Amino acid sequence: IHTPPGAPIVFVGTGTGVAPLRAMIMDELRRSPEDGPKLTLVFGCRTTADILYRDELESLAAAHARFRYEVSLSRPTGAWPGRSGYVQAHLADFCADAKTHVYICGLSKMVKDARRVRNGTFADLVIGQPGFFRSLPNYPSGKPATPNQTGLVLPMAVEVDDGGNLYVA
Repeated sequence: IHTPPGAPIVFVGTGTGVAPLRAMIMDELRRSPEDGPKLTLVFGCRTTADILYRDELESLAAAHARFRYEVSLSRPTGAWPGRSGYVQAHLADFCADAKTHVYICGLSKMVKDARRVRNGTFADLVIGQPGFFRSLPNYPSGKPATPNQTGLVLPMAVEVDDGGNLYVA
């Protein structure tokens, strides 16, 4: 992960979409445990039984001041102390800073709703969905509202531009 100094990163995932985001976060924290951008993972699932990697991610958040872990349940039961509702409804809470970089992976409805993270601003990378084997990286094509579509296969190339945006081909 490469971002300009001070640029926070928000990872938004639902269901098994948390897996590639978890890998990116773990890699970043392993390379630079203390220094680097603020990292926030906003994970959405239905119930507490569906929270993947919960113990591990809570431990990472406790061990690293620069990592924040938030869960939103769409079907909370009992006295759930965290966020409730669809994860995309909470995205604005984490993306107020115009410098924030956003990486999204998950279910097609969430991706469709969350791809536009702020009015006029798009996510840096959307992995998977809305077509099952498609990704929606927001390449600078002159038409940011119409990202290119590429098949989800093993990456042939990874590029980071001067603005810190990640492109996977």
